[in-house]
Amino acid sequence: MLRIVSSDWHVIDGRPTEPCDRTLVRRLVDAAVSLRVAEVILAGDIIDLTRGGDGCIPAAAAFLGEAVGRPLASASIYCTYIFGNHDWYGAKRASLVCQACVAAGFDPLLFRCSTGPEIRGAWQIEHGHRFDPWNRGGFLSHLARAATRVDSVTDRVGIELEYLNPHDWHPGVRVPELDLPAHEQANRWAATFGKSLVFGHTHAAGDVGGSRKGANWRVLNTGACTQGDPFTYVTIRDDCIGRVVY
Repeated sequence: MLRIVSSDWHVIDGRPTEPCDRTLVRRLVDAAVSLRVAEVILAGDIIDLTRGGDGCIPAAAAFLGEAVGRPLASASIYCTYIFGNHDWYGAKRASLVCQACVAAGFDPLLFRCSTGPEIRGAWQIEHGHRFDPWNRGGFLSHLARAATRVDSVTDRVGIELEYLNPHDWHPGVRVPELDLPAHEQANRWAATFGKSLVFGHTHAAGDVGGSRKGANWRVLNTGACTQGDPFTYVTIRDDCIGRVVY
């Protein structure tokens, strides 16, 4: 089965400072329908509750239902939504997100939400923030979340504070995949356990792999659908064939 994996859309409510590039989201859905994939896996940070709060859920879901849910349902394409660090704030909010998406147009027979990881054949798919030292809990996680919230306020008045949080989204910034601690940790994990991994979180699309102690490993990163980012997504098949599509 052919599947598409995408992540890090950061949908809020259409405000001018919304990180999401909605044109890229629609382009992704067009690709899924054109390729006749069996499933689209949304690997986290699709809705940005850190910036938008609970109040953005209805508006964000309305866009997702119109641009994603209905077209996929019409093509009988299954959709799995894995929560990330920007859209998971406990079971109550997760339930609100899932209910809002179904109400907005996702077919409940073709849609499910998950905290991940999800396993598809040889692949493990997750958001990937567990590999990021800024998102493992404790002081750094609180600092990263606070920086993002401050940034969401200052965006509205034209003040740029993105670099308070080095693991937050940065429009137009390209970084070598191995430079980020999250990529280093993901690669180390996959090599240690001989896994094929797909994750997002870093907004830096990449494809790395190798062999360790006779076991092959592979790590694909989805990139993002945010302003200033290139259009990328990952395709996978259950037999371990996968690639980043640019």
